[in-house]
Amino acid sequence: MNTLNKAQRAEAVLFFDEEGSVIKEMLYHEFEALLDAFFALPQFAQRRVRLAYVTIDLQLCIRSGVFFYLDFTRTGAADPNWNIPLREMAERAGRGPDLGAGPIRLACRSQCPISWHQPSLWDPELVAGRNDLIELRECIKRNQLGLARTEAVVDEVKPEQLHMAEEHQWYVQEPSASTVHVDLANLEQEHQAKMDHLVRQQRLRILALTRKHEEELVQLKQEAEHLQTALAEQERMNGMLMKKLEQEASQYRSTRNELTQQLRALEKNSEYKLEAFKIQFEAEQQARIETAVADYKEQLAIREVELAYREELDSQLEEELEQLKAKCARLEAGSGSKLLERMADSGVIFVTYQPGAGHMTLSRTDVMRFVESPLAYTAMHCRVTQPHYEQWLSHYKHPVCQRALPGGMPCSKPLQRVDSPSQFIRGESDCCLQHQTAAFLKNQAG
Repeated sequence: MNTLNKAQRAEAVLFFDEEGSVIKEMLYHEFEALLDAFFALPQFAQRRVRLAYVTIDLQLCIRSGVFFYLDFTRTGAADPNWNIPLREMAERAGRGPDLGAGPIRLACRSQCPISWHQPSLWDPELVAGRNDLIELRECIKRNQLGLARTEAVVDEVKPEQLHMAEEHQWYVQEPSASTVHVDLANLEQEHQAKMDHLVRQQRLRILALTRKHEEELVQLKQEAEHLQTALAEQERMNGMLMKKLEQEASQYRSTRNELTQQLRALEKNSEYKLEAFKIQFEAEQQARIETAVADYKEQLAIREVELAYREELDSQLEEELEQLKAKCARLEAGSGSKLLERMADSGVIFVTYQPGAGHMTLSRTDVMRFVESPLAYTAMHCRVTQPHYEQWLSHYKHPVCQRALPGGMPCSKPLQRVDSPSQFIRGESDCCLQHQTAAFLKNQAG
């Protein structure tokens, strides 16, 4: 194989299914892109697929082939650990069958040029009705890959280029002994090569037939074992069903005999027993009805007595409740004022201290008002409204800026406390200087 022939040959990779048919074709550079994970084949996910690498000449004849396995991941990507040197295998492969352009170079499981890659190769089927090499050849001939094709050129000799030889050169000279010996050696070598080729082909065919026979034998054995197991299971189930059927039949016969005897006995005494049962049932039913009616009447009388007693008791309780309410009202009206009057007469002075108002002396009448609402009374004393006083009281207890920062958090800068509620101005006294300035500028802009 010279360099020119190598350059003119195309490379392709073909995918086989389990029946030996080619289901996908691609050029070698596309196969390299598949190995480099540029794309995936989801239809082959989690499968080991049989592939064939072939080199093809310009006449679309196969010149070499490598039959190998390729595993795919669950996403349909090629196994990243796959590393078979296909081109080197094709160049070092042994002679194979003639597929139209002389014997091809064939690398497979039984004819592997690199021994440690043998487990990753497979043998093509060469039996009648399924020949993987013929399928490969016909697939390449269909040229679904669109390969360039040229017919073989035979150089023609023009008539003007022909020359007549001398008459003494018309006859063939007798070959010499050395020439005959060389020709015989060449013929013997060629014959031996053909014999080796035929023997190799027959070995491949025998190996394929043997493997197929072994696979079929194993399959037949498995089917026979499965059938025997199924037959034994079926016989066991049939035996169990027969026993169960016999038991049920015996039980059915016994039950039928017993029911027949009971039916005959009932037929003899049915009329007398039916009349007796009817009389007894009517008497029992009448007695039950009378008993139930008497019980209901007694319960109804008891409920009526209880209802009358409860109505009388409810009226008494309502009268007592009204009396107690009136008594409580009288006590509430007189107890507070009398107590304050007694304390005032005894010289007690009511003094309270409230923020912003200081110490306040309360008269007897103001005590009740102060107790009802201390904040309202203190705000009135300071001459401000109750909401204004409550805002000042919050500032008095915690004098910090109440305005919110851009993030939403309160400013909380310490402020000078305003001691008098009347001097407190909302929006100024409870804000720092920065927020007061910002509020002023905003009001001016508005």
